[in-house]
Amino acid sequence: MTNRRLLKYLLRDLPKGQRRWLFGGLLLALTTALSTLGLVAAAGWLITACALAGAAGGAVMTVEIFFPGALIRFFAVSRTVSRYLERLVVHEAVFRILGRLRQALFTQQMQRPFASLSGLRDGPLLTRLMVDVERLEHFHAGLLLPLSSFFTAVLLLALTAWIVSGATAAMVILLLGVGVLLLMIAFMVQHGRRDASLALAQARANTRLHDLLAAHRELQFADPSEQNLEQWLDQASSHRQEEKNLADGAARNDSRIQLLFSLGLVGLTLISTHSAHVQQQATALPWWVLVLLGLVALAGLATGLVPALRRWAMVRVAAHRLAPATRTSPSINSPMAAQGERHGPVAWQLEGVTLARGLSDRPVLDWVNLQLPAGERWSIVGDSGAGKSRLAALLVGALSPDGGRVLMDGEAMSHWPEAARFARVALLEQRSVILAGSLADNLRLGNPELDRDRMIRALQATGLSEAGLTPETRVGEMDRTLSGGEARRVALIRTVFCDTPTLILDEPFRGLDRGSIDKVSDWLVTETRGRGLILLDHRHHPALCPHGQLRLRNGGLERT
Repeated sequence: MTNRRLLKYLLRDLPKGQRRWLFGGLLLALTTALSTLGLVAAAGWLITACALAGAAGGAVMTVEIFFPGALIRFFAVSRTVSRYLERLVVHEAVFRILGRLRQALFTQQMQRPFASLSGLRDGPLLTRLMVDVERLEHFHAGLLLPLSSFFTAVLLLALTAWIVSGATAAMVILLLGVGVLLLMIAFMVQHGRRDASLALAQARANTRLHDLLAAHRELQFADPSEQNLEQWLDQASSHRQEEKNLADGAARNDSRIQLLFSLGLVGLTLISTHSAHVQQQATALPWWVLVLLGLVALAGLATGLVPALRRWAMVRVAAHRLAPATRTSPSINSPMAAQGERHGPVAWQLEGVTLARGLSDRPVLDWVNLQLPAGERWSIVGDSGAGKSRLAALLVGALSPDGGRVLMDGEAMSHWPEAARFARVALLEQRSVILAGSLADNLRLGNPELDRDRMIRALQATGLSEAGLTPETRVGEMDRTLSGGEARRVALIRTVFCDTPTLILDEPFRGLDRGSIDKVSDWLVTETRGRGLILLDHRHHPALCPHGQLRLRNGGLERT
């Protein structure tokens, strides 16, 4: 992504719809900066004027103290109020921008295939996406507003100096601003690529660490000397050293900026002492002091600007990965999706299917041939770790067999687009995913047209209403937290309410006590009548699966 496209994305596309908040934050940041300059300058003017009046001895000299005093109070109050409001408005703007970005990002991710989405749950990719989103926060709050405030303050102080002290003072201030800009550009040229390389290297190191942790059992045999771990530790150490070097470089450049302001302050002081206007009229001295102290306040605004520029590398890397123009995702939709509009339960056929689990483990399925007629209801029973979840993923096409073919309604699984498969088969996974929101929001994820009365009947039948849960109950970390059994029942109700002719339920009674299992089982018998059902559990449930059971063991599916 070119710098032009990057800035276009950050300044136009990213804050789209929130520019008023961002502009308001910018105005408040400018107000804060100008109030800081005004407070220091007005106080310096008043102190100097009073000192000159005291030094005048018996001479007659009039000093206006009420208006400068009012200015000092005004700037003190406006600085405090504007800084507080700036924090509120800027944070609101950033939260709105990032909220819109997250919504757009996850809307885009929802078009990815199910297997790809499943990989986002625990893997480093989801963490990286969230870190990238958070890094973009630094652009507006940590870069755009401080830089805009500083250079605007430079221009206004130069204008003030030109009015009260002449063109020479204004030129010095403008030259200082140009010097700061040149130092920043030099820092970016010298360290920008190193910062970006470090950000990418740290991301790769995090991915490699995840891989090492995931493969730690295999590495105990393949790498007993822990060379891979030592290599990662060496890389981490070099990254820390590079981080320290870059931070030291930023601090040195920040010191150069402060030195530049100190030299400018000395230069302006010398100019003021040799100014003919000051020598001829002592009352001009307070105005020079106003400019000098304004320059001191300006130096304070410049503090930390160069270290903040280091965030640009992280922002650039994050924007490059998140910008819609540079990200494409495979879509679950295709012209064939319309063929999935078929009604009636699904029939499966397994032809010589082999499904491996690992290089050394026994396969879940080893050359299995099986037919599951449409509309029948079967239990697939197996011990923990037997591979029931992998078998469920195989039946919905989320996993491909290592050998053989899986047919759905006589067609190879690859013939069915994912949208068509999930329009016909609803899968309850072992993980019970509950989103923050109301129970009604969670239950309507699979069926937006679900009415409230049907929800209430389901909650009553499964015993959730006894726990005080209603469709309006808000659940989540900040609201009502659900127990494992409650979350399982909510996930089960949501899956059953999906308008699909066939259901695959992977351990639907997990985490439930005996009484809850009986209630849920009775409700399932009623709600799933006329639909195909594959129930994977540790034991057979004849009331739900009258056609029989299949036992998954030793790589085979045995009818019992």
